[in-house]
Amino acid sequence: VREYLAPLKEALAKKRPILLQPEIDQIFCNVTTILDVHLHLLQELKHHEETKWPAVNNVGDIFLKMILSFEVYGNYVKNLKSAGDSLRLLIQREKFKTFIDTVNEAIGSDLSSLLELPITHVHEYQPILEKMLHATPIEFEGYNSLAQAVGFMEQTSIYLKSCLEAAYERAKIVNSKRILKRSEGFAFFE
Repeated sequence: VREYLAPLKEALAKKRPILLQPEIDQIFCNVTTILDVHLHLLQELKHHEETKWPAVNNVGDIFLKMILSFEVYGNYVKNLKSAGDSLRLLIQREKFKTFIDTVNEAIGSDLSSLLELPITHVHEYQPILEKMLHATPIEFEGYNSLAQAVGFMEQTSIYLKSCLEAAYERAKIVNSKRILKRSEGFAFFE
C-alpha cells in the first residue's frame, strides 16, 4: 500500500497521474480495508501476547470477533483476476511501467505477487489455528472457541477459493466475448 498505492494516489492528486482513479481501483480494489483488518487482528493478537501469553484461551475468541471483518475478502478475491489482467494491460504504458519497475527494484518484490498476499494470509490462519487446537487439551477453557475459529477459517478459505474460481470463469467469459466481438464480420466458414 505504501509503496504502490500511496504514490499512485499522490501523483493523481498532484494532477500528474500515472494511472487514473478507476484504473487504481481496478488493481487495488479494497486492499486498504483488508490492510485495516490485518492490522486490527495483529493488534488484538499482540495485546493477547502481552497480557495472557502463553495461554491461548482467547485466541479463538479474537478470530470469532472478527468474523464480519473477513467478509471484505470476498470482493477482493472476486476482483483479483481482473486486477491481474488490468495490471498486465496497464504495464504497457511507459510511465506506469517505469513506476512499477522502480518500486519493484526498490522493495525486491513485484506487485502481482504482492496482490495475492492478503489471500495467502487468510489461508495460513487455518493451519496455525489447527496446530494450536491440537496442542490444546479438550477440557481447556479456550478449546471450544479455538475449534470454532478453526471451522470459521476453514469455511472462509473455501468461500474465497470459490470466489476465485468464479472470478476466473467470469474472466474466461469476458475474454471470449472480447474475441467474438473482434471477429464480428469475419466469416468463419468461407
